[in-house]
Amino acid sequence: MTKNFVAIKTSLLMAMMLVSIFTALSVTSSNSGTAEALAVDPLITFSSTLEVNTQGITNQTSLEIDKVYSIPITVTYSTNVPASLVSGMAGKIFVYGSIVVFPPQMTLEVVEENSTVGDWALLAFDSPTVIPPNIPTDEDDPVVIKANLMISPRVEAPAEPQTIEVKASIGGIGKIQGKSDTATILFTPSYIPEIDVFVKEPTRIAGPREPIEFQVEIVNNANKVTLVKAEAINVPSSWAPVINPTSIRVQPNGRETITFSVIPPYDFGWHDDTQSMELKFTPYPYPIPADYNPDLGQAESAYLRVNNYGFAITAFELGIVVIILVVIFAAVLIYNKKK
Repeated sequence: MTKNFVAIKTSLLMAMMLVSIFTALSVTSSNSGTAEALAVDPLITFSSTLEVNTQGITNQTSLEIDKVYSIPITVTYSTNVPASLVSGMAGKIFVYGSIVVFPPQMTLEVVEENSTVGDWALLAFDSPTVIPPNIPTDEDDPVVIKANLMISPRVEAPAEPQTIEVKASIGGIGKIQGKSDTATILFTPSYIPEIDVFVKEPTRIAGPREPIEFQVEIVNNANKVTLVKAEAINVPSSWAPVINPTSIRVQPNGRETITFSVIPPYDFGWHDDTQSMELKFTPYPYPIPADYNPDLGQAESAYLRVNNYGFAITAFELGIVVIILVVIFAAVLIYNKKK
């Protein structure tokens, strides 16, 4: 039964091929080739199949800045052309339009309108155009084309999930139609924890129990919304240090301000005192990933100082001595007058 079906199918194809040849010869001028006429005959066409495969790298994340990554792309190509039809010269002319067959060119490209990647990344295929080794028939294994998409995020790359749509296309030949297929790659540029801090009036003069407020401005140079956490380093608790707020979110290229306040203790300022303080600011990507290593954050510090030029011990003691001498001298004078 199967053999009869194959024979009938082949006979029908051959009959249609003969009709096509007759039609082409009837409508083609004397100086037109038979192959060209057959190539454009619309009675029979065959389809191509393309499949772009990026499995294994679709969840690739945290691509380091200025590092080149090679993402493998695999394209499989097949057709439904019956092998028995193109086994002879007439069949090749009918299907391919020529006895000498050259496979059509395959192109690989990034579909920019469907991708979120901008000028902040280098994108390029190592082989943007490929010629398949052959045109497969329905009895052949699909042709497998391998290429690599090179990705290199620049420092301007936002540390947010990005998509790249890649497209493979192959042209038609003779009665074989062309085809294209797309696939999407997901990736995230790595986070660059970089901030600057500026303090207005980092040095102050104050007396005991005189409240002081320092205004600290934080600039986010990172490529993502950044959560900055602040802490006071080696500030005595007797100074009642308060950071408000202790953490703050800053947009990329944005600026935010926090306040650091202290109250010098009662014993500050009697001996030309100076109190130095450090504020440490550590950046984190926001939201903070569960596996984020806080040691990656490039912490910045602000250094503050409070001065109080109070009574110097030497001058104070000298004044006491002078007063005592004056009192003694006055007492002696009064005593002498009474005599």
